[in-house]
Amino acid sequence: MKLTTRVVGVGVLLAGLGGLTFALNSKPGAKRDTFPTPKLAYTWKNVVVRGGGFVSGIVTHPKESGLMYARTDVGGAYRWDDKAKRWIPLTDQFGGPDWNFTSIESIAVDPTDANNVYIAAGTYTNDWAGNGAILRSADKGTTWKVSPLPFKNGGNEDGRSAGERLAVDPNTPTTLFLGTRHEGLWQSRDSGETWKKVESFPVKNKTNGIGTIFVLFDKKAKAIYAGVSDKVTGLYRSTDNGATWKAVAGQPTGLLPHHGVLSGDGALYVTYGDAPGPNGMSDGAVWKVDTRKDVWSNVTPIKPAEGDKFGYAGVSADARSPQTLVVTTMDRWAKHDTIFRTRDGGKTWKDLGPESVRDSSQAPFLKWGRPEADAGHWMGDIEIDPFNPDRVLYVTGMGIWTSSDMTAADKGA
Repeated sequence: MKLTTRVVGVGVLLAGLGGLTFALNSKPGAKRDTFPTPKLAYTWKNVVVRGGGFVSGIVTHPKESGLMYARTDVGGAYRWDDKAKRWIPLTDQFGGPDWNFTSIESIAVDPTDANNVYIAAGTYTNDWAGNGAILRSADKGTTWKVSPLPFKNGGNEDGRSAGERLAVDPNTPTTLFLGTRHEGLWQSRDSGETWKKVESFPVKNKTNGIGTIFVLFDKKAKAIYAGVSDKVTGLYRSTDNGATWKAVAGQPTGLLPHHGVLSGDGALYVTYGDAPGPNGMSDGAVWKVDTRKDVWSNVTPIKPAEGDKFGYAGVSADARSPQTLVVTTMDRWAKHDTIFRTRDGGKTWKDLGPESVRDSSQAPFLKWGRPEADAGHWMGDIEIDPFNPDRVLYVTGMGIWTSSDMTAADKGA
């Protein structure tokens, strides 16, 4: 089996000076020879820098092929241009007094309208940091409207690759929910323009400063799930549009949720670690719950052990094959982080790391002196393209990697 991955980077815009005029000096009062500036046609383009800092999350649109967004901890948000094969920066207009908006806590797309996208922005929850905001766009991020929030977001704090905290109700797309770090769960009923705290949500404290980390909608069952960074009760459910909430029965304890995904067959998969990440994980698991019966199953690919400590972070389900999923490890420093893939709902898993071929030719520094780049670190999120199961993207502390032949893992080629 030959599974290939490539690093995908973002560009940095550089500026310079056009022409210069030189004057050659001789004796005082002497005539100076001058040389006119040649008229040269300069064409300026972005210098593409492959790899770079931490890309903390990826969001795909369920209805428009090729539409994807990426968020970073300090570098803003990006949209994938599927035709040009490049990432387009969406938040470069924010700077100076709006520096706080270049750290992206979460991104949400409107599943009923591909033009609508929302961002929860804000860098730190420290006393000196400004409040966060919701950025609202009706043109895929080309322009934004800003809705200030009465609290802070922490897009560059611990747990920043968990998610997604911001979500659009697929049955009522003018309704959004936002899980916060210190202020519980919030709701908007006017497409993100104004927000109100959900007073009925049971978790109102910090929960280790990470808070409510993901919100998921089961459109068919008309249920909402909220993941909380708590080792005792990490998953809640509402079946009345968020009016009331109850803890999901039978859930595991002792670890913190990181990501959750609903598959097409009614199962909910949750990744866990003993720390919020991106650092400090030394234990973790993957659990599956049959949401119709609240029956939980431990489907962890391999259990962390002494000499091989790590947690689990990213998880994604194939939109066309609900039993097919991928998960990522996090902080597996001893044996390197990897991706596990299942085709039977977690009964068996295949480690894709040993058989994959990673092409880092466009970012050779990622090899760090080794013959080949490893899978990366801080693998906090992974996404299967809902329109193309061969395309899978995952984040690292040095950019995004993508595969265009994921199903080669099934063929033994």
